[in-house]
Amino acid sequence: ELEKRFAGKIVALVAQRKVTKRPTNVYALQQVQRSTTRTAVNESILNDLIFPADVVGKRWRFRTDGSKITKVFLDTREKKKIESRLPMIALLYKKLTCRTVTFGFMW
Repeated sequence: ELEKRFAGKIVALVAQRKVTKRPTNVYALQQVQRSTTRTAVNESILNDLIFPADVVGKRWRFRTDGSKITKVFLDTREKKKIESRLPMIALLYKKLTCRTVTFGFMW
């Protein structure tokens, strides 16, 4: 609906999420909810950004300098809808989570 109103613009909606601090006590660590961990929040942000498409697979590539790149493979059925938005989604994900991501299509 918003993309119809703002013709020619790309609209992305992301829910507000909270990351809880990792406790130093081992017993308190067992009580941390999975949905508030950094990994779960970053996955939820990625799912919000690529909404019409589904994630089919993920691969992590570790470079020799220690940096990590996430390769996300999307379902081919939504390729027409989302392909033009992928560079913007990668830039937004980098700004929100400080993680580098690349996209590809599988099947």
